[in-house]
Amino acid sequence: MANSIFSIAPIQSTDAEFRAWGSTLSAQIGAMLTRFVTSNDIDFLTVAKPTATNTFMGFEVYRFNDAAQTTHPLFFKFEYGSALSNASLMSIRLTIAKACDAAGVLSGILFGPTIVSSSSFSNSIAQTSYISSSDSHFAWALCVPLNTTVGGCLIIERAVNSDGSTNGDGLWIAYKLYNLASVQWGANVFIAYTAGSSNTLTGAGIFPTPLILTSGQSLANGTVTPYFPAACLAPNGLYWIPRVALGGALVDCAAGVVVNSLLDGNDYIGVGFVGGMCDQRNNQFAGMLMRW
Repeated sequence: MANSIFSIAPIQSTDAEFRAWGSTLSAQIGAMLTRFVTSNDIDFLTVAKPTATNTFMGFEVYRFNDAAQTTHPLFFKFEYGSALSNASLMSIRLTIAKACDAAGVLSGILFGPTIVSSSSFSNSIAQTSYISSSDSHFAWALCVPLNTTVGGCLIIERAVNSDGSTNGDGLWIAYKLYNLASVQWGANVFIAYTAGSSNTLTGAGIFPTPLILTSGQSLANGTVTPYFPAACLAPNGLYWIPRVALGGALVDCAAGVVVNSLLDGNDYIGVGFVGGMCDQRNNQFAGMLMRW
C-alpha cells in the first residue's frame, strides 16, 4: 500500500505552469503505478502549454503490478491538457485498455478516452491533493481544500472476491470532475474484462446512505461512526464489494482525517467536498473516504 500528500496549482497560463502541475502529478502517479515507457511519452522539460480548449499535449502509460496483470493486463493512458472552457485551466483524460505497444497505441479498449479531472476555475495557489494505490487499486483526490470547480476524484479498482483477493474479471472506475460538493459524479463504470462490456451509472453516486442528510449532520452515534461500502455489478454477472473507498456523511469524511481499521482492517482518509454527492441520493452532504 502506497500513499502520498502533495500539492498542485490548477492553472497553466504559461508553459512553466503547465509543466509544473503536469510533472508533479506525473511523479505522483509514477510512485503509485508501474510506468510503461513508450517512444511518444510527454517530455515535461520541453512541452508547451495548450493554446486551445480541450487539447492534450502528450501522455504517459502506466499499469498495475499484481498477479492479475499477467492474465488480465490493464494499461492506463493519462493525457495532460486543457479544460473544456479555458485553455489556461488543467484537464486530464484517461483511457484504459488491455494492451499497449511501444509507441503508446492502445488496443482492447475497456474505457474510452474520458476527461476524469478538469477545472473551470483558475487558482495559482498550490492545493493539497491525495493519491494512493495498492497492487490492484488506484485513487486520487485533487485540490481537496477548495469547494469549487477544480481538482476532482478518480477511483480505479479490480474486482474483489469475498475473501478480499483480486479478481481480474471485473473493474470499477468512478470519477468526479470537480471538487464541488453540489456537483454530481461523472460516472461509475463496472466492466466485464473478457467481453469488454460495461454497466454505467451516470448522474448518481454509488454508496448507500439510509438517511437524507442535512448540512453538518453526522451519522455518528457515540463512539461509532458508520461508513458504507459500494456494490459493483458487471455485465458478466460478477458482483463485488470494492475496498478502495467508503461512503458516509460529509461531516464524517473531513479532508485529510484518517480513519483507521475499517473494511478488512484498512485505513481510509477523508476527501472533503470532492466526495459530495457520492451517495445514491445525490446528496451534497454525503461524503467519501479513500483507502489510505
